[in-house]
Amino acid sequence: MEVMQGDFGSLVRERKETGEEIVNLQVKGQTFEGESFGGLYIRDTVFSDCRLLGCDVTRSSFIRVAFERCDLSNSDLSDSYFDGCRISDSKLVGTNLGSGTAKRLSVTNSNMSYTNWTGSKLLNLTAQDCDFQRAVFSECTLKSTTLKHDRFIGVDFFKTALKGVDLSACEIENLLVSDDHSELRGAIVNAFQAADFARLLGLIVT
Repeated sequence: MEVMQGDFGSLVRERKETGEEIVNLQVKGQTFEGESFGGLYIRDTVFSDCRLLGCDVTRSSFIRVAFERCDLSNSDLSDSYFDGCRISDSKLVGTNLGSGTAKRLSVTNSNMSYTNWTGSKLLNLTAQDCDFQRAVFSECTLKSTTLKHDRFIGVDFFKTALKGVDLSACEIENLLVSDDHSELRGAIVNAFQAADFARLLGLIVT
């Protein structure tokens, strides 16, 4: 893997003109604010200690890309495709990940609060030790999801089926769902969480 020596932004503008993909790079310590990086194709690349704040990265493809200790807060990655990607020790507060597809995405020890995943397909998502406070997972497709020690406070799961999703090792509170609470059917919870769900359903637990 080649270590990036120059400016990543210049490389992006060059590749967007030629239509070439960005492959086998290690990008370290670069910062961008409000840049337009949309329509990228990045493969087998590692971003370390980078900051992309409020950037447009829409309609992009990320194949086996890792983000380590990065800050992508308030950036727009909607309508993008992720396959075999990894996000660790990073911050994505307010990041837009809506209307995309993520396959085999691993997220660990990261601040994902206020992220917007509306309308996304999340296949084989693994998340551990992450904060998803006030995130929006409205109208998403979840398949083969693994969640461990994550925080879901005030998260919007409107019209997203949680059947088969194991939330028992997570902190959950004040989830936002439809009036009939159909999203919760088949979710796997622990005894304490079940009592909380019962209150949400209007049941009195004695």
